[in-house]
Amino acid sequence: MRKLTRPSPPKVLAERWREWSRAHEDGTQFYWHQHEGRPINQHLLPLLREMTSEHCSFCDGYPMGGMTTDTIEHFFPKARYKTLAFFWPNLFLCCTACQAASEKGWRVQFHAGRPLKPDRVRYEFTRFFVVDLTNGRIDPNPAASSKDQERARLTCDVYDLNSDVRCRQRKRELRNFLNERKQGTTPYLDDYPYRDFIAAGLE
Repeated sequence: MRKLTRPSPPKVLAERWREWSRAHEDGTQFYWHQHEGRPINQHLLPLLREMTSEHCSFCDGYPMGGMTTDTIEHFFPKARYKTLAFFWPNLFLCCTACQAASEKGWRVQFHAGRPLKPDRVRYEFTRFFVVDLTNGRIDPNPAASSKDQERARLTCDVYDLNSDVRCRQRKRELRNFLNERKQGTTPYLDDYPYRDFIAAGLE
């Protein structure tokens, strides 16, 4: 999960997010409100793609348009946190696999604590996680505090970050990156998924 720097929200969202969120407090089914003839999520997606360099905010999968449909994840679920449904810091670019996992994960582990938010100032991958290059896993950093380890573990569980397919993909992408370097080229890390895993493999 790559650290993110969140840009300022578009003006219309800054001005109207409370109004739009209140519209769903009475149980009205959630929908993306319209702005200039388009649903507001279509205005937000370009900013969110820029924030993540078109990677998933949680698993760091890439490219979003090629591997999955671009979706916007509500970090605090909109069904439970209706007042945050349009709150800019609650919205993340997310792959369909992470979104599906989080919908199930939040229901099961909602009271266990909060997963990590990659746009928090204090978030750093190496503070919370270590990688295992032999099996493709990312796990809680044993040097972290017990609270930080628990949040890292919860994040992996909620977004299913250590599924078999993702572990295989991380190992494959690291091999691809290293093979490209062996061929005398200088691969660009942002052109790969799982950037923190790859970076650990270069140390």
